[in-house]
This record gives sequence, C-alpha cells and structure tokens, in this order.
Amino acid sequence: MLQTARHAAHGASGLSAPSRFPKQAAAVFLTTLGLLVFGLSSQARAQQLDDAACVECHATDQTEPDGKELTAATPEMFKGTPHQAVGCTACHKIDPAADVPEGRTGHKPFDPVDCSVCHQSNMVRPESQGIPLLYRNSVHGIAKLGKHDPRAPLCQNCHGSHRILSPTATESQVSRKNVTATCSSCHVDREDKSWQMKSSDRVKAYASSIHGKFNQAFTNLPAAVCTDCHGEHDIAKVSKKESYVDRYKLPQTCSKCHQKIAEAYQASVHGKLLARGNEDVPTCSDCHGEHTIQKHDDPNSPVYSGNVTKTCSACHQNALLSSRYQMPPNREATYKTSFHGIAQGFGDKRAANCASCHGSHDILPSSDPKSMVNPKNLGETCGNCHSGPSRFLALGKIHQSQTLKDNPLVFLIKLSYIILIVGTVGGFIIYIILDLFSHYARRLFARLQGKGPEIRRKRAGKVYLRFPVSYRIQHIIMMLSFLTLIFTGLPILFPESGFFKGIFNTPGSFQLRGLIHRGAAIVLITLILVHTVFVLSSRRARKDLVEMMPRIKDYKDLRKLIAFNLGRSKERPAYARFNFIEKFEYLAVVWGSIIMSVTGFLLWFPGWTMRHMPKLGIDVAAAIHGYEAALAFLAIIIWHLYSVIFSPDVWPMSKVWLTGELTEEEMQHHHPLELEKLKETEPPAEGNSGEDKR
Repeated sequence: MLQTARHAAHGASGLSAPSRFPKQAAAVFLTTLGLLVFGLSSQARAQQLDDAACVECHATDQTEPDGKELTAATPEMFKGTPHQAVGCTACHKIDPAADVPEGRTGHKPFDPVDCSVCHQSNMVRPESQGIPLLYRNSVHGIAKLGKHDPRAPLCQNCHGSHRILSPTATESQVSRKNVTATCSSCHVDREDKSWQMKSSDRVKAYASSIHGKFNQAFTNLPAAVCTDCHGEHDIAKVSKKESYVDRYKLPQTCSKCHQKIAEAYQASVHGKLLARGNEDVPTCSDCHGEHTIQKHDDPNSPVYSGNVTKTCSACHQNALLSSRYQMPPNREATYKTSFHGIAQGFGDKRAANCASCHGSHDILPSSDPKSMVNPKNLGETCGNCHSGPSRFLALGKIHQSQTLKDNPLVFLIKLSYIILIVGTVGGFIIYIILDLFSHYARRLFARLQGKGPEIRRKRAGKVYLRFPVSYRIQHIIMMLSFLTLIFTGLPILFPESGFFKGIFNTPGSFQLRGLIHRGAAIVLITLILVHTVFVLSSRRARKDLVEMMPRIKDYKDLRKLIAFNLGRSKERPAYARFNFIEKFEYLAVVWGSIIMSVTGFLLWFPGWTMRHMPKLGIDVAAAIHGYEAALAFLAIIIWHLYSVIFSPDVWPMSKVWLTGELTEEEMQHHHPLELEKLKETEPPAEGNSGEDKR
C-alpha cells in the first residue's frame, strides 16, 4: 500500500506512461462491473413486467395521480381473439432504463404500437403479411406516416386496441355490420369536422340507401359496406387511379356483387368505350349515384322510371357531348313530345322510358344486330308493351321532331293545320269585332240622333218550335262528350301546362283521364251512329239536312253581313232556316267527328295500327288528331260561344238549345225567310195562351 501510495504521488507529479497503466485498468474494471450490475437489474426488472404484472395496474380503467388515463387490459379481453396467445410485451416494447415520470409507477408511457412487426413477417397468415405495406401506400398511411397528420387513423382506430376480433366476428369493429359506424367515427357529417369530407351527408345518405338499409336489417345479405367499394387497408383517393371507385375500375368493383350486370355493361356501348379509356361515358355511379343508391323502383332513384329520362339526358342532351361524338340531338325533347314522354311527365309509370326501349346495362347502338332498337328488333321491343307490332315499324323513325327534314309529311300536316287554324280563328275574330262594332256603332248613332236605346226583345207572344226534343237531346249529349274530350285531351296537346299538371298530379289520375277520354269517345261515336240513323229515318231530319247544304246565297249573305257591319248597307241579310254560320258549324262537326273517330281509333289500338301500317301512320294520326282537336276547341270557345252567349243580340244566352223555341220577334230578327215561309204554309192559330208551337 505504501508502494501504491508512492506511485500515486509520483503520478500526480507527472510520471511516465507506464506508471499510469494500473489506474486505467481500474477504471475499465469499475465500468464493466457497473454495466454488469445494471444489466442484471434491468433483466430482473423486465422479467417482473409480465402479463400478470401488467394486470396489477391495468385491471380496470383508472386515472393516475398525475391525471393520466390507464386503459384496462386483462387476459380475459384477449380470449377468443387472434391475439389471445400474444402477451402484453409482444406489442408494447418496454424500455426499463427509461426514467419514469413522477407520480407514475412501472414504466414510462408506451410509444404507439407497431403492428407491422408481426403483420409484415411470416408470423401471421399469408393474407395478413402485406397489410402494413398496403396501409403505408393508402390515403390514411400517407397522411399519418408521410404528412404526420394526427387525425389520420392507425390500426387501433379501426380494429380496436386490446380486444381485436376477427372481421368475421359480428362484434368486431370492422365486421360488415359495424364497419360503417367505424368509418363514420371520422367521416361524420358534422360542421366541426368539415375537414373529414369534401361533401356532407354521405353517412346519412348511405344509411338511407338500399345498401345501408339491407346491411342493417339483414346481416347475412351481401349488401355493400364502405370497405367493399373503397377497399380496406389500401384505400386510395377517388382521384387516384389506384382507387377502387376510380371510374375505370368502378364496374369491376361493383361486379363483386353484381357480376351479371357488370358483364352486360362491359359488353355495351358504354362499357366498350370505357375500356378504351373514354372518360365521358357513364359508369355505375353516374346513373345510380354513389352513397345514395336506391332500388330502381324507388321514386328517389335516378333510374326510377320517372327519373331515368332526366338521368340519360345528362349526357344525351349535352350539346358538347352530342357534338363531340356525333350523337343525335334533341333526344329528350323528342321523347317528351311523344305520347310515352307525355304520359311519363304526368306520372304514368307504365309508359315506356329510355331503358324500356334501349335497355339498361346492355345498351347497344341501333346499328348493332343485338340492339333492342335495331330495325329488325323493333317489333319485338315494342311488343313487350303493345301486342302485335310488325316489320312496318322498321319503316319509321322513333325519335322524330316535326320538322321538314326529319318528318316531312307530319311537318306539312302541321303547317297546313297552323295555316287553317290561324285563318279560321282569325276570321272568327274579325267577324266578332265587326259584329260588336256594328252593334255599338248603331246604338251610338241612335243616341246622337236623339233616339232612345233599342228595346231588348222579350220572350212573349207567339213562339215557334225550331228544334224538337230529339234534336236537343242529341245536342246536349254531343256538348257534354265534346267538353269531356277537350278537357281530357288537351293535356296531351299541352303537356307542360301548369293548369293540367296541377289537375293530373295525383297517382293514377292520368290513367283515369285516359279512361274518361275513351269513354267520352265511345259516347260521341255512338251519337254519330244514332244521328246517322235518325237523319235517314226522320223526314224532318232529312229535310233539315238538305237545308244545311251550302248554297250561293250563303256567300251572298256573308258579303251583305260584312257590308252591314261596316255601315255600307242598312239592310241585314235575311236568313232562311239555317244561316251560313250554323251550316259551317254543323258541317264542321260532321267532318271533325269523322276525322277524330278514325285517327282516335288508330291511336287507341296502336298494336293493330302497327300491324297494318308503318309507324308513320301513327305519327300522321297523332298530328291530325291533335291539331283537329285544337281547331274544334278554338272554334267552339271563340265563335260558337259568342254566337250563343256573348253576342249582344242574344246576351245573356240564347235558350233555344234548351227550349227549342223562338218567339216571332226573334224569328223575324234571325230567320225572317223561315218565318215568312211558316206563315205562308201554316199560319199559327190563336190560342188563349198565345203560344202555338210549330
């Protein structure tokens, strides 16, 4: 020891290197010994932190003195799970050398669990080995690991922390029954989490969709859930080509459940163009929606019979797409003006829509022999609703506008009727204006001359029977049937009218309208037949029919009436039993009834019509039927009602259509030649009442 002390003193005085060696050896020895003791203590401490040791603190959820939360984790929680044989330290890596925060016992807080330690090795099943890599490349992994977004989910956010169950287990957070709720914990429709979603209400939309309803009501049915469409661990942004809901991959994604439909779509004109990389063609979501998908018979579905036309028109009525791909324009407009489109517009879901004729998923161009609208297949396609269509359908176009280029015959019919209607109605209006001018001009002239106002003729004195009961009954029946036909037929001619839309807006009302229209048509046709028999069998009716025939005098009477109304003549034309107005109206009714009956029959029985004539026959019948009805309607409300009700000579109404009678004074004013003839042949006998009826 003395020697050692000397060596130490000598060293302190700056001895040579050999004299310092014993001191360095001692330092190494002491360091090694310290590390050995610390390692042994660490090993002993690690051995103490087994599952049983963990349970001592983590038996229940609790709060430590420093306010930190301790999560319950007991062996019972792992029973029946894929991790039941895995201990706590297999997932939670403990650093025994770390300082423990004040107030906490055992160990420092754990770092996030790294599930990839097992799930990227051969320690798990082969289908689970690649999950970490899929997650890293997903939208969640990129946000969490790449952008360090604390809001992005980790494994435990979806699968849970300790009691992780197999996805096939009903209680699992990622089971088909619960995965929607799990996803919605982040993708929730809340204003305070607007960052979660680009558009709102997707969770609610899915819950109310056919997939959501079936998923909640029938656990065993394969209704699509979030992971079926977006993927599981490899979820990608919709804008990325890797996404399962990318427009080019979407048919393949939907085919997992709808295989036959997907095959039909892929063979269609849309599917073929999509396979070539055309981004303009519609895919599943363009027609059915995304999270809001409903059954095709749900009124909220875009492919519901009442909505499918609007859905298809999104592309086929688009001017840019029509120009880019040379698609025929105005498909929606020509459909809406057809009977099918008008019926659909009024809520008749039986009427054919786009899918009825073109198909739904298997749409093909009309040039394709397999297309439902190929000329060779039109008879069969239309035969799905109309019995008996034939090859004649191939001779006509389906989507037609009433233009000279598209349908010249119908265009000429339309043009002819427009000219006829404008000319006729214009003539009616001119007649009414001149008649009113003449009447009030005469009254004004009489006042200027100091004469009193013209005394209104009273129904007194002798009366003459102008129309017997049989005439009046026929007229009333015709009037009622005509008004019914007009009221139930005008909705077809003016389908966009808010008035008719408001009347026929209840379910079944449009179909009822059709039944009433056809019922009124039967009444009118029956009346025509009865009237024909009546005219042939009645002597008086035959005589009146002869009187109804136009003569040269009618033309002269028209000229005299114009001159009288213009003040160029003081003499009113003298009429016989029927004036030119009554003759025109009667013959117009006869002519119009025949035209309307024939064309109405062709439209009423389209199956028979399509068996015996080209499709053009229906187009012509529809045009004539509609414009003839418009002409009759305008003639009645403008001219006939004026002559019977609004004319100053008969105001407030001529009652001859009810009573069949005219007084002698009325006869002298309206039919002086007939009155003269009656007085010559059968002078009325005087009676106590003064009302001999002739």
